[in-house]
Amino acid sequence: MGLFDFLKKERNIKKSGIIYSPTNGEIKPICETPDQMFAKKLIGDGAVVFNSDGNIIAPFDGKVKMLFPTKHAIGLESNDGIEILIHYGINTVELKGEGFRTYVKQGDIIKTGNKLLVVDNALLESRGLITCVIIAVTYPKDIKIEMLKNGIIQQKEEIIQVIK
Repeated sequence: MGLFDFLKKERNIKKSGIIYSPTNGEIKPICETPDQMFAKKLIGDGAVVFNSDGNIIAPFDGKVKMLFPTKHAIGLESNDGIEILIHYGINTVELKGEGFRTYVKQGDIIKTGNKLLVVDNALLESRGLITCVIIAVTYPKDIKIEMLKNGIIQQKEEIIQVIK
């Protein structure tokens, strides 16, 4: 089983939902991320936040579906059935977890605002890595994603509406 296999299964989204910002920074559409896999929406639609502080919180109530061994990516599922992938930085998998501290594990129940991850941005920047946070909504084709914010945002602000 590959790392992204959890994204390929059929989903049963129960209803529309809101995704709150997991971090502080400047939000833009996912197509503006420097990573072409995400920019082309191969994983899903969503947003990129050019991070300001390295703190990542839960963007909704739900559970942790997947925590990558390198700690740079977390798969979450909301109580409404919405699945997202939060991916920290570009090429950060190469760090093999260095500079990442997780506060959850696979299977944990989360509430909006729970601390998920803290990243040492200074370490990433010293290695020439981009400190952005990609929020990809992995979705069936029968839902719509609407960006609710553009520009500077704070944690817990409504940023994406998923419409069934």
